Amino acid sequence: MTAGALSTPARGRWLSPRFIGQFGVIFAVLLLLMAFALVREDFLQIFFAPNNLANIGRQTTLLAITGFAMTLIILAGEIDISLGAIASMCGVIIALVIVNTGSWLLAIPAGIAVGALLGAINGLITVRGGIPSFIVTLGTLNVVQGAALALTNASTITLPANPTVNEFRSLFARGVVTLPFGIQVPNPVILVAILLIALTFILTRTRFGANVYAVGGGAASARLAGIAVGRVKLLVFTLGGALAAVAAVVYTARLGNGQPLGMIGYELDAIAAVVIGGTSFTGGRGSLWRTVLGALLIGVLNNALTLMNVNFNLQLVVRGAVIVLAVMLDAWTRRRLQ
Repeated sequence: MTAGALSTPARGRWLSPRFIGQFGVIFAVLLLLMAFALVREDFLQIFFAPNNLANIGRQTTLLAITGFAMTLIILAGEIDISLGAIASMCGVIIALVIVNTGSWLLAIPAGIAVGALLGAINGLITVRGGIPSFIVTLGTLNVVQGAALALTNASTITLPANPTVNEFRSLFARGVVTLPFGIQVPNPVILVAILLIALTFILTRTRFGANVYAVGGGAASARLAGIAVGRVKLLVFTLGGALAAVAAVVYTARLGNGQPLGMIGYELDAIAAVVIGGTSFTGGRGSLWRTVLGALLIGVLNNALTLMNVNFNLQLVVRGAVIVLAVMLDAWTRRRLQ
């Protein structure tokens, strides 16, 4: 057998629609980084500096956690554009509980409970009302956002400076874990890793996870197979709201306050991370590690553009172009695989 014959299957894999759809954007970002390195001689030295890599990790964690929530919902064939508002409301609840009780051990369960409740409301309206989730969550986005503003009188809830708050902020935002060889990993990155492992287990090793993929792949077929489609979607929205609250924990600990509009907009970045990571926007195909990859790519891209002193308005143009490219690759992949 000739070398050319051996290389043909490999070449076919590298150029296959599935491979290009999943990893095309990654190569596009890598090419952009290479271009930056050619333009600026010290770019790679600055980019790979330990402090800069730690900053990328910290900046990516919020997007990754919100992305986990969005991934679960998109995998089930739905969308939730109220996640940013839910996270902001949960951050306000967490801050208020800490201010009034002095206990972050009470504040975190309270915030997660509120997030899960708001997510469940989205799910109930979507499932019971038979209304598209985009319309439902567009409405609840405004309701939750208005409620957060009313609850705080449109003001920021500042956490007091005391040992309890310092412990909270260190544990969920400022602290680091020192690994062998002196490698320091920020605590939020550890949290993302724990969530990734736990949620991946749920999606790949439980009946609920299999049902999520089945429902996203085709609700009618899943219903014929005996799957309670409405229940699966309700649970997915509820879990998504709870994960948005976890993101709010990190956000509140990082800033030291609760802001009623603090995480508005994260839902759009989360959608971008999901799509850039290669998860199908139509549902039924994708994984959480791809979302982490998508979030990391956005974080790397933002960081690199900042290091290159690119105008903020142009940064938005570049990010938007990458998102459009990811959506186009997803649509192209689906057409080629049909």
